[in-house]
Amino acid sequence: MRGHLLLNIVTGDTQTPQGVMIRALQPKTGLTLINQRRHPITGVDQVNGPGKLTQALGITTEDYGTSITEGSLQLTQNNRRFPQKIVALPRIGIPNKGEWTDKKLRFVVEGNPYISKQSKYKVNEETNGWSV
Repeated sequence: MRGHLLLNIVTGDTQTPQGVMIRALQPKTGLTLINQRRHPITGVDQVNGPGKLTQALGITTEDYGTSITEGSLQLTQNNRRFPQKIVALPRIGIPNKGEWTDKKLRFVVEGNPYISKQSKYKVNEETNGWSV
């Protein structure tokens, strides 16, 4: 992406490199800091895209190569939530890639308002797609 950093998590070993790009999140904590970083933008539009997400989280090139189990940004199972349903959708912003253009390789929590390029009528306003 031009001019934006992305949050990619390497999931395979060095012999079989694999990864996941995190495109969005539903913030639970840190809202004051996110609001400062993304002002004047508010709500879901603060974090519903890969460039917006890295800006909201304050990710910089200094974070490149850091572990998700150590350091300032960590992925933990604290306060873990479970989706009601995960759906596979076509990727966004990947035109002219042959058979890969329309592959359903974007996995999302169905009904969550923080998903980019989603019709508003698909949003589950009661649970945001999470099991209660």
